[in-house]
This record gives sequence, structure tokens and C-alpha cells, in this order.
Amino acid sequence: MEQNGLLEVQNLTKVFRVPSRRLFEKDRSLLAVNDVSLSICRGETLGVVGESGCGKSTLGRTMIKLIRPTRGRILLEGKDITALSEKEMRPYRRELQIIFQDPYASLNPRMTIGEAIADPLIIQGLYSDRAVRTAYVQALMEECGLDPAMAHRYPHEFSGGQRQRIGIARALGLSPKLIVCDEPVSALDVSIQSQILNLLTRLRAERELTLMFISHDLSVINYISDRVAVMYLGKVVELAEKKELFAHPAHPYTRALLAAVPQVGRGKFDLERTILEGTIPSPVNLPEGCIFSSRCPMATAECKAYQTSLSEIAPGHYAACAKL
Repeated sequence: MEQNGLLEVQNLTKVFRVPSRRLFEKDRSLLAVNDVSLSICRGETLGVVGESGCGKSTLGRTMIKLIRPTRGRILLEGKDITALSEKEMRPYRRELQIIFQDPYASLNPRMTIGEAIADPLIIQGLYSDRAVRTAYVQALMEECGLDPAMAHRYPHEFSGGQRQRIGIARALGLSPKLIVCDEPVSALDVSIQSQILNLLTRLRAERELTLMFISHDLSVINYISDRVAVMYLGKVVELAEKKELFAHPAHPYTRALLAAVPQVGRGKFDLERTILEGTIPSPVNLPEGCIFSSRCPMATAECKAYQTSLSEIAPGHYAACAKL
């Protein structure tokens, strides 16, 4: 683990079983996270970007053990938590929280928002005095831009942006060291997106938070991240400091993503347009060799024969491409 590392995963893999729909046909395996190794440092925001279905959300949820990994190791401040039971994980749940993409689906419609924010505190046995707990919940609501007088209301009475603020307040309640932000602004209007991003940026500075921010929107990733990991079909294909990655994208997939960002005139993402041929392969039936070889304009026979892994191409800049 890096000297300032908070959470590290080594060769993390998650395989889901896909039941067969035909009689006498074997079940298939879906490789959602494919041998990922990376670390998140204290106080940083690691952005994870890629197309829908590439494994971003599964990676985030597996790293904090909401999903049990199939293989690999998860280290929290150097302690291996991979094999811990749910009971043994309970103390560590305070350290690792998540903000979901759909705040309404993650809130119990029968609970008031005050009860929803207080629920993790009760589960962890914190603030047992009801008056103290209520005051703490109200303080969290104020910190996240919510009127404490609305604590008695139910989720359906709030807008999407307000619900996301509720989700953020709930995640903050346990004073976690790491929060996984799983597409937290993708379902919001652009103006509301900026408010939530500014709120997260302020909270990160004030509370010295560490964030893992998952998104398919490169502009959002560019705004909020310190480092960026680019995912394709369950693998991290490029990892670098934000400024380095956006200025000098190395992997053909990263270059194609950046080139696809709409521009008015010439902008900082302006690259030669790359048209990717074909469709994304199924994670149930991955291609041989490099997983990007079937769509890569630079692919050769060598690429289709050998698997690639991240290698350092410049200080702190890693890419998984045999042509670099």
C-alpha cells in the first residue's frame, strides 16, 4: 500500500453467475470486475470513468464490500478485510459509506428523512440519547443545505436534488473516511448537478474526506477528481493524475472517449475524432488477448494474442496497451 494509502485492492475480481435459459445448458459467468489493482489515498478524489456497463459501480461496491469479491484482496489502512463476515465488518461500515445514483430508491418511503438520516446511527449504536441524536441529524441537514424543519417529511415530498442532499447527509452521519459516490449527479438537471458537485467539494475540504467518484461524464470527472481511472469491460485500462490524463491520454480507448466529448470550437478535450468500430463485447464472452482489441484502431495480431496489464509509461501514469 502507498504511504498515504487509505483503501487498496489487489487483483480484485467479481464474477456473477448467469443462469442458463435452456435445459441442459450450463450456467455462464459474467466477469464484471477483472483483476483490478489500485489504491485510494487519504484526502483525494479518485474519479472512475467509462461507458455504461463497464463495471464502475460493481467495482465501487465491491471495494467497500457491499458485494463480496470472487477473488483478490481489499486492504483498509493496511488491514485485510476481504474475508471478514458481515458481523466482523460492522465496525468498518462506519469508515466506508456510499451515495447512490438514485436517491429515491435508496430511501425508505415509510421513513421520514430525519429517521432515514438517523438510521445508520442507531444501527451502529451511536447517539443513543434521542434528543442528542435529533440535534445531530438537524446539524447534518443544515450542513448539506436542507432545512431542519423538514425532518418530519417523507422522501416523495422532495425534489431529486434535495433527495441527493439527504443521501449525502446520511452518508456523512457516521463520519466515514471514504465515501463512494456512485453516479450521484447523473439523474439530475445540469444546474442541480453543479450544486451537488459544489457541496461535495466543500464537504471534502471541510471534513478532509476521501472520495471515489464514479461517472460516465468526463466533464464531471474533470471538475471533481484528482486522479482518474478509466475502465473498459471490467478492467482499468488507464490511470493517471487528472491533468496528465486529460492533457496526454495514452490508451486508445481513453483517447476515443475524450474525442467523443462535444465541443463548441476548439476545446481542451479537442482530439482527432476516433470512430470505434463494432460493439462492446459481452462480459460473458470476452475476446482473446487485449479486451479492447476488437474495437481498437491500432490493434495487431499481437494485441489479440496476449493480455495486457497496467504498466507505467510516465511517472504516475499507467496504461494497459502493448503499443505504448
